Amino acid sequence: MKTKIIPRLLIIASLLSIFNLAAADEIVNINTNQHHLYCGDGILANVSDYNSFMNKLPQKSTENMKDWDSLFNSQSWSENEKQLIAKFEAPNFKPYIFRTGVSGNLCRILHSGYISKDEKEYDVFKTSKKYNNLMYSASKCEFTSIGGPVMTEFYGDVLYILNDDQLQVPNAWGSTAAPGDDGGAVLGSTYLRIARQLLMDGFEESASVKKLDPRKLAAAQEIMSDQIILSSDWIKFNEYLTILSIRPLKNKDEIITALLNENDRMKFWSLVNKLVLNGGINSTEMHYDGKIPLNDVKSITISSTIKDMLVESCPSDYDTYKDKIIIDNNTKK
Repeated sequence: MKTKIIPRLLIIASLLSIFNLAAADEIVNINTNQHHLYCGDGILANVSDYNSFMNKLPQKSTENMKDWDSLFNSQSWSENEKQLIAKFEAPNFKPYIFRTGVSGNLCRILHSGYISKDEKEYDVFKTSKKYNNLMYSASKCEFTSIGGPVMTEFYGDVLYILNDDQLQVPNAWGSTAAPGDDGGAVLGSTYLRIARQLLMDGFEESASVKKLDPRKLAAAQEIMSDQIILSSDWIKFNEYLTILSIRPLKNKDEIITALLNENDRMKFWSLVNKLVLNGGINSTEMHYDGKIPLNDVKSITISSTIKDMLVESCPSDYDTYKDKIIIDNNTKK
């Protein structure tokens, strides 16, 4: 983990838990829908508006990458690991930027020309979304992931793969997301789990009231801010997380050999999902402030059943984007 930052984060979490700082006079009533003006609102201290947030992002990202560079460069790498690092850095093996969605929204998205969620879909009172919203105004974010495209029952039946130039966008920042219990990238996921636990410890909710210890919220936001990485470093950040997640695995030698022997970009990243992340989504998560134009999308993968629905429900919109649509009946229908 980050040698400089993580011990401090663990101390923060331990002290808040041991001394139970959520005393009655420190808990304040909150409205989980207020003060969410833009994606990232609240995550940086002493930032009053969107312009200030955007101006401060590069400095914070640079500071965070220096910590990751230090951790990565302090390791002693085997020859096979060095070969795999070189492969991750090769242009023809760069990761994909992707996201999944539900087919019920596809006609709306095709008609508007943008990937965006319906506000009604974002239920901030569901556990993970609620805490993410408190930490960084997640309800204002559009999300993508970096790595190998994968579809899951949880995230939907439509797969969007963005153009590679979306690895350089000014209005987006990345961080690590918590994988499943058996998922990889455990280094980065520690951040989110500590932050969420702080909020859970300091959050009180009933049918009529929602209260939160503001110091625990501030501590959680500080933890999350130590993950902010701008798009110019997404590839390197993803490489660090993936390589460092392979090292502690018992079968790391077999994994490295399999990845070195795979010469197809998509199959390579599919192997990363399968062997390193146990079938889960890569845990580097991108947060965009604003909608994602379909012009920035390279392909939209759907099943033939979904295609038939589009042809019937929104034929002209389907026709506009049919050159981007790929039919794959192995996707969830």
